[in-house]
Amino acid sequence: MKVASHARFSWRSPLTWTLGLTGSLLPIACQSTAAQDPTPIEAASPVDQDLEDLAQIMVGHFSSRAQSEADEDFFAIQMILAPIWEDRTDGHWLYVEQATEARPDAPYRQRVYQVTRETGRLVSHVYELPGDPQDFVGAQAHPEKFAGVQPTDLVLREGCSVFLERVGPEAFSGGTEGNGCTSDWGEAKYVTSEVQIDASGIRSWDRGFLGSGEQAWGAVSGPYVFDRQ
Repeated sequence: MKVASHARFSWRSPLTWTLGLTGSLLPIACQSTAAQDPTPIEAASPVDQDLEDLAQIMVGHFSSRAQSEADEDFFAIQMILAPIWEDRTDGHWLYVEQATEARPDAPYRQRVYQVTRETGRLVSHVYELPGDPQDFVGAQAHPEKFAGVQPTDLVLREGCSVFLERVGPEAFSGGTEGNGCTSDWGEAKYVTSEVQIDASGIRSWDRGFLGSGEQAWGAVSGPYVFDRQ
């Protein structure tokens, strides 16, 4: 399945230097002045193809409907990831909205992801929205809702960043590290997330754990399978 591209590329047209040579009526004994070298052209920054491919493949509308029809332990959930602040150069910023398919206009989870590279690793940082999240419902279709918001207004979810690596031509895999992603739901003390992303969709396994390490909530048998719509 071809994935809609949101990658940004900068194309530079070939530049031809034309040197104008000017003659002067100088005494024969005088030496001619050598033409100065043209100012060197600054090389364009190389494209981080892994980062561009990851951000591109994350964007889209996904659904776990097929999985829920085959296994009653899973709900029919829709997940939408849409680019925002596309003119920024500090990575790719995505608005994320998850809702049950029964109530698509009442999302239960809204986040902003910053997909970037740090210390040589691909990472998706997770941020909470400022103010009332309801103000951003439907922002995938109305990016102007982020016009008055800056990344500095967001709240970073410390310890919840997902680290990923390429595992195939159109596939990435990874997850959170350690137990530093604290939970604010139920009795769980921390949350872990395992993610697989490819052209067909996203497999996401989020689980909450008690301090003892016992699972408190989340799917037990395996990840949610979100098919690309």
